[in-house]
Amino acid sequence: MKLILAALAITICAYQAPAYAIPATSDEKLEIKPMNGGKIKAMNDGYIEVVNRQNVIKIFIYDKDLKLEKELRDFSVVAEIQRAYSKNHETLDLKTTGGGFVATTKDSSVQYLDIGIANRRNGSADRVSFDFPGITNAN
Repeated sequence: MKLILAALAITICAYQAPAYAIPATSDEKLEIKPMNGGKIKAMNDGYIEVVNRQNVIKIFIYDKDLKLEKELRDFSVVAEIQRAYSKNHETLDLKTTGGGFVATTKDSSVQYLDIGIANRRNGSADRVSFDFPGITNAN
């Protein structure tokens, strides 16, 4: 009887203990559903989501608790794209609107996106890349 009570007590304690997850690196797959229907990756200080629709690219930055960063002026973001039909890279002209960064491209042939992001609050920096397979030559 004591053995059953001890096993029951251990089981209850195990379910009561908080679960600690190891954060994924930017190259690992995340089990997080993107809030805006884009692609999401982990960074040092949180997460970044990219939405690539038509000729508009939107970048959203989240903290470690997946809360949208409101102080976008605390971040310096540089984004470069590579198109499906070109080897050249273009730097996007990002504007802050609607809780994130937005850029318009001349067409929808963006195949790769490389983002450099610096957090001015704590001095950290990160680089994250996204690919958009299935985009074919737009010409």
